[in-house]
Amino acid sequence: MLIVLPISEHDAHLLPDFARVLAKFGGAKEAEALIVSHVSNSELIEQFKFLLDEQFAQINTFAFDATGPKGWPRSCNHYFIQTAFHVEEKYASKHQCFYFMEVDTLPLKKGWYEALLTEYRLSGKPFMGVKEPTYLRRLDLPPDESPLFDGGFHMVGTGIYPTQMSKYSILYKYNPPVAWDVEMQLEVVPNMHPTNLIQHNWRTHNYREGYGSIICDDLSDKAKGLSHNKAVRSDAYLLHGCKDGSLAKLLVSETVKPKVKK
Repeated sequence: MLIVLPISEHDAHLLPDFARVLAKFGGAKEAEALIVSHVSNSELIEQFKFLLDEQFAQINTFAFDATGPKGWPRSCNHYFIQTAFHVEEKYASKHQCFYFMEVDTLPLKKGWYEALLTEYRLSGKPFMGVKEPTYLRRLDLPPDESPLFDGGFHMVGTGIYPTQMSKYSILYKYNPPVAWDVEMQLEVVPNMHPTNLIQHNWRTHNYREGYGSIICDDLSDKAKGLSHNKAVRSDAYLLHGCKDGSLAKLLVSETVKPKVKK
């Protein structure tokens, strides 16, 4: 399984914490990693590659130069589209799948890579990730005036995908006004294995110890009353969604220091 690490200037503040946690729990020493970003972030790519030195068997980079739209979700969609095209062209003959590991995802314990790979292989499905309800809005109304309505289920974007995406999806090639994971849900969900190994705490912060567990707060009210601040589960190997580095500080001993490039 190829580990794909998409990065941008917007999540640069998370990169040192991500590297610290990998150093704490061990990366994926037998795995190949691919750092993906826009060519304008070439320096950031090299800095991140340095931080992750020795955490993977091999670290490659891909800096795409295609000009994409700005703003969420089209900018994020553009990253995924460029990644999927590149992975299918360059890695499909070598890897069956790739884990689109966004850097607001942190391992929670050792053996995270092995656990993901084992469950994926046993599932027999081309996709694996967190299955979540889809809530949509009317696009002809401002967000504050459009009520949420039930739109089925989708696989959260940070998940495992087949390297040969074109065998399973047509929609991944396009950049809709909604997030790619929602756009592709009718193609992905019937072909996915839901996993508990990844905990999805969308846009959360202020992780801390409390009530015998690690708890957190929702970062904003953009979800219109939908809460994602779940306590960290004991059966989860990774957690997605912490935006302020507070979870990393809890996970990493003070004795583990980030590498400093001289």
